Amino acid sequence: MYTIKQIFSSVNYTNILNSIQEFFSKDYFNHIQDTVFKSINCKNFDFARIEYQCPHCGSRACKPVTCKTKFCSCCSNIYTENWVNKLNQQMINQKHKHLLFTIPKELRSFFLNHRELLTSISDSLNSVFKDHFWKKYKITHFGYITFFHTFGRKSNFNPHLHILITCGGFKENLQWKPVNFFPYSAFKNSWKYIVTTTLKEAFPNNQKLLNILNSIWKNQIDFFIDVKGTEIYNSLNALKYLGRYLARPPLAEYRITHFDGNTVTFWYEQLPEKNKVFLELPVEKFVQQLVAHIPPKGFKMIRRYGLYSRNFSQELKNLIKFKYLKKQKIITKLTWAERIEKWLGVNPLKCLQCGSNMELTIFFHKKYGIFDFRLKKKI
Repeated sequence: MYTIKQIFSSVNYTNILNSIQEFFSKDYFNHIQDTVFKSINCKNFDFARIEYQCPHCGSRACKPVTCKTKFCSCCSNIYTENWVNKLNQQMINQKHKHLLFTIPKELRSFFLNHRELLTSISDSLNSVFKDHFWKKYKITHFGYITFFHTFGRKSNFNPHLHILITCGGFKENLQWKPVNFFPYSAFKNSWKYIVTTTLKEAFPNNQKLLNILNSIWKNQIDFFIDVKGTEIYNSLNALKYLGRYLARPPLAEYRITHFDGNTVTFWYEQLPEKNKVFLELPVEKFVQQLVAHIPPKGFKMIRRYGLYSRNFSQELKNLIKFKYLKKQKIITKLTWAERIEKWLGVNPLKCLQCGSNMELTIFFHKKYGIFDFRLKKKI
């Protein structure tokens, strides 16, 4: 199996990144470079490591340092597991629905260097949902979680929103009211208005954008949404569903079938038949496509609203806690040592020779140098 790390390490990715520098702000581009560099050196002993020593028999052990970036397939999986476990105690044990909101290909490039616009259109959807829940059902409190995705099946830049929303909410008397209908036409028209208005406000003097928008309205180009999506009937299944959309890398490595130094071949499923289609790209194009999905530093790819935000009354919090939260086993975040022990049945902080607890002695980093914990100073 070919890995993304292997492919990036086999080419001059710095030159490839420089070829797309003009499309990003300086800070954003520096963050992309830093993220790629960290992911390539993830678990590289020669780049960064932590050393341990047994205080009794003197045996030594080393642990490589992970990059902790979501661009890395290994670290993103750990991030997903930790996030889902954290949310385990907060999911309302009611039915949820998965909604999908997409952006036409003609407009996608405007979001490449302006990911904050995804936040703007997500925030604007809140008023659309509020209007729907209140006018028809007199619901004042509901909840939903938005996941920003920037990649399509071909790993191309295709920003869109996955939304997990409660099928119902609380009325003013704090009674739960179920909702099974979400209006397709009303949501689609509102979505089209939100996206086009947001872009016009962000780029008021961009003639290219104005021409595209005029063409979209004139030719009635569709803004695809899906409100008939999967229904999830309890909090456990909701959590499993969330994991699919949380920190998934833009391309699963098992889909890469060939790499010869010049081209990369991978497959994707073509809808609606789900036929397997193979796509061959020059390695430069492949690298450019993947790094375009790295979000700006500090950008939140997940947004929580309503009952899933932090801003609702203590009365509602107590009601949800005692009546609408299914009691779950509390899963604490595992340390790297606990994770290894869980997977392999061996505690890496126990001396293999005498069974004593190992002590932290050295932190080595190729860029920052060496810190000796015994001397409590950099050496």
